[in-house]
Amino acid sequence: MTEGDVRFSPTIRKVTVLGRDAEGQVVPTVIYEQKKKKKRQSRTLEPIEAFVRRAADGAARCAESYTERHRKSNKKRRDGWLRDLNFNVMRAGKAGAKRAKITRLMSM
Repeated sequence: MTEGDVRFSPTIRKVTVLGRDAEGQVVPTVIYEQKKKKKRQSRTLEPIEAFVRRAADGAARCAESYTERHRKSNKKRRDGWLRDLNFNVMRAGKAGAKRAKITRLMSM
């Protein structure tokens, strides 16, 4: 059996079959191993990429946090999302800043 014979899901990283050798000892044989892809990036852009990724993670966390707070406020009382808007936006912003580590971003 060769690698080309069987297709595996992308989530499967390695397939090992246990067999016996001539002496009867159990020997593992790797029949499939996912090749690792190298990150292609120039060294000078590494800090910029880290900054952008961290900022994007923070923005995503902020939006996620706000959405959850919005729903909770709406369930609590009539037009709750509007009454709690300032508070919810402030708290969601804090959650996003925490994830983005704003102080670290500014020092780069």
